[in-house]
Amino acid sequence: MDEIKQYLVDFQSRKFITFPRALKLKPSREFISSIVGARRTGKTYVLFDQINRLKDRREALYVDFDSPEFIDFDGRRLKEIVNLHYQLYGRLKYIFFDEIQVLPNWQRGLKEIYEEKKYFIFITGSSSKLLSRELATELRGRAIAYNLFPLSFNEIIQREKLVLTDGQLNTEKKNKIIFYFNQYVANGGYPQIFLEPRLKDSIVKDYKDLVLFRDVVERHKLKNLYAAKRFFEYLIASFAKEISIDKFYRYLKSQNIAIGKPTLYNYLEYFSDSFFFHFLPSQKSRDRIRKVYLNDGVFGGEEKGRRLENLALIELLRRQETVYYFKDKFECDFVVPKKEALQICWELNADNKDREIRGILAAAKYYRIKKAKIITYNQADAFIKDGVNITVIPFWKWSLFNE
Repeated sequence: MDEIKQYLVDFQSRKFITFPRALKLKPSREFISSIVGARRTGKTYVLFDQINRLKDRREALYVDFDSPEFIDFDGRRLKEIVNLHYQLYGRLKYIFFDEIQVLPNWQRGLKEIYEEKKYFIFITGSSSKLLSRELATELRGRAIAYNLFPLSFNEIIQREKLVLTDGQLNTEKKNKIIFYFNQYVANGGYPQIFLEPRLKDSIVKDYKDLVLFRDVVERHKLKNLYAAKRFFEYLIASFAKEISIDKFYRYLKSQNIAIGKPTLYNYLEYFSDSFFFHFLPSQKSRDRIRKVYLNDGVFGGEEKGRRLENLALIELLRRQETVYYFKDKFECDFVVPKKEALQICWELNADNKDREIRGILAAAKYYRIKKAKIITYNQADAFIKDGVNITVIPFWKWSLFNE
């Protein structure tokens, strides 16, 4: 425990650089605050922000379990770290466990600490299992989950200190908003890329490798590395489009790559678990076909329309909406049941307007809804078609004013 002891000592004098996020926590001794999301979306910044607000650092215990000191550490021994902190500083009020999911048996050790009801406990994790399975079993009723996504456009505008009082904007402010939105489409919302846009290409490559090899291959002990890599590349190339396991399986078979369909479905679950991908079902929930989206479009191709659609899906998830896509004779990008249908279109023009509206009307009829939006780059309009109120609105206005 000597290395861990030194780690705790070093923490007391460590300077934390923060990147404030819009996520608002409500700490309580009665509930563990669980912050989950993809790697490098800013979960650790959220913890650092909490730590920097404390008057007495000795009341806080912070551990990043990705640190080498905790290799082979078993989660059932978490109480030993708490005891060690007490031996060093004689007091403890706040516990911050970063990337806790890397520890085996972390649920048991955390439950032991929680049941004392003496601490404000914060945990982070880059596995969706932290949000669903483990919290729903070992820690049922003991944790509040906060899902952290990449920076929203609203957060970008706030960081640029552009004050927006209402939806009425003068020309200068509107031009600035569109400038920042162009940057947002090009660079995405990952804090690291936002701070160092010149390094975007190297950051993107490094992050893709981290997700594939550490979060998927190593975490799940995959043996067929070649198939996993090709599947990863296929999903990225298909962002904002439908994917088919059957189709990809046939492709691998044509390349003499031996792998079973059940294994590919397992891979799909592992990729989803990393938060790097989001898989959207259609209204026909039993269909094997899904649409795939990236946690940030910056990891995909340069096509602006698909990036805009990807941004819209992440914004809907950020708002905690239940979302499907609709596809029958016509297609609608997103439907929020009992609320509205949404089409995402970079530019609405004579070539696509009829198709976009037909998709909305088909989805509206199926879901019995009367409201719809066509979200564009920078167009605005409003009209009624077959009893459906359709609003054409720029993405920046929809996201900033929640219209």
